[in-house]
This record gives sequence, structure tokens and C-alpha cells, in this order.
Amino acid sequence: MRILAIDTALPAVSACVLDSGESEPLARESAPMERGHAEALHPLITRVVGAVDGGFGSIDRVAVTVGPGSFTGIRIGLSAAQGIALARKIELVGVSTLAALAAPYILESFEDVVAAAIDARNGQVFIAAYGPDGRGVLAPRRMGAHEALRALGDGPLRLVGSGAPALARARDLPHAAFELADFASRAERDAAMADWLRDQGVRLVVLAGYMHLLTPAFLDRFPNAVVNVHPSLLPQFPGAHAVEEQLAAGVSESGATVHFVDEGVDSGPVLAQERVPVLPDDTPESLHERIQAIEHRLLPRVVEELCAR
Repeated sequence: MRILAIDTALPAVSACVLDSGESEPLARESAPMERGHAEALHPLITRVVGAVDGGFGSIDRVAVTVGPGSFTGIRIGLSAAQGIALARKIELVGVSTLAALAAPYILESFEDVVAAAIDARNGQVFIAAYGPDGRGVLAPRRMGAHEALRALGDGPLRLVGSGAPALARARDLPHAAFELADFASRAERDAAMADWLRDQGVRLVVLAGYMHLLTPAFLDRFPNAVVNVHPSLLPQFPGAHAVEEQLAAGVSESGATVHFVDEGVDSGPVLAQERVPVLPDDTPESLHERIQAIEHRLLPRVVEELCAR
């Protein structure tokens, strides 16, 4: 069975085509977007479906997220999905956004409870939780972050979704700041960070937006255990201005790379990559937005795989 899946419930427009006999989508695209879903969704769906053999004629079912999330985005996504299903005379299935966020972790048979949360602002989250077998542990609802944690209990959790930071803060997870000005050197600061992380029992360090080179004082404490994500297909275009340099070079495709960190500039061993086409009218901002959409999916996947080793 071939399924067209559409999501506009969150600050993005996304679509993919999946085949029940394949482990990876046949085609997919996602573009971060707070507004303008209506203008972006239909061309995006056309590109995704056009990339598979048989096009729209090969689609057997349409699935679409039905919330919680952006009211306008959900309405636009539902309208597009209904139109395609009616035109093709095929089944239309609505999927909870929370269930969609949790599904990859449930399918990989993690033993922890998976709590999917979407930021509802003002300290509130839309939340649902699922056990290892996919059964509901906490039915979907809107509630305060502290109230949600009380409902989930004290056991181990996997937090996913835009509401995860609010839940982490409410759970008072350990945190510390290491200002470079407070230390005699970068190496001394890095050693202090490594000591603190070791004291917390950390085994894997994930850099996301950290724009400094780590010194051996840190890296030697975490060999092959520091991971970074970079907006290019490394080893091409390392460094802080990768997006601008790719556009200036006129490349036809960019991408995201997750890699181990060494003492060089984005020179560590590559763990995973995913390609992103460069469009003729791309600006640094538009290209970076599409790359980030890939990074937000690729980095958590690699981290989960490393943690499972």
C-alpha cells in the first residue's frame, strides 16, 4: 500500500510518500513555516508525489495530522487531504499529531514511556503518553507542565515535541552555565564543563548551535562521544558560513550532516547525511530553514541510535 502523509499542524508544511513494503519513505519534503501554509502546501505535495513512479495515480491512502496544533495549518492540511482523497476515491485517515510524534519511538521498541508534547504557551502543553507497546498511558489533553509531570509519575521518560523543553524545565533537570570570562583560558573552561558533565553521568554530548571549537581538555574526556550537526554535505563547506558559501558557489544541492566532533572545524567522522535541493530563488535564510527541518529530524535519530549501542 502506498500512502501520502501530510502534516501542517506544526510550524512547517510536510509531506511524504510511503510504501508499506519499504523501510524508508519513497519521497519527502518539509519546509519550516509559521504562516503561508496554503501557498506552500500544494506545490510541495505536487513535488513529493511527482518524485515517485505513478504519481498521484499510485496513491492508495491519504493520512493527515488533525491536531493539536495550528488551527489554520490543520484546516489547510485537511482541505488538501480531503481533495486528493475525493479525487482519487481513496481512504482518508486522520492522525493525532501527538501520536505521530511518538510513533517512531514506539515502533523502535523502546522500553521507556514516550511522552509527546506540543508547546501550548503560557506554561501549558498539549500532551499524550504511550507505553512501550503503544498503549495510552496518558490520554491527550492540555495541561500545565508541572501538572503533566505529576500525571506521568517519576519513571524514565522519553520527551519528544516542541513541549519537551517546558517539561524538562518543570522536572528541574540539572543545568549549569560556563562563561568563558570566568576562566583563565578556553581549555580551563572546557575542562570544567567536562568535569561537570562527568559528574552528572553524561556519556554522550550533543552540540546544537554551539559555535566554538572544543579543546582536547574536553574532547579527551569524551572520545567518540561528542556529536554535532552541520548545514552542508561535509566534507564540503565546513565552518560558520556554510550556507552562504554554498549559495555563492552555485551548488545544486546542500544538506545536513551529523558527525563526531574532533579538534578540527567540522572535520570529524560523518555519522549521517541527508540532501536538500538548492532552489534557483533561494536566499541564505530560505535554504537554511529547509536544512534545519532536516537537521531537526536527523540529529535526534542519530542520537537515539548512538544511545542504543
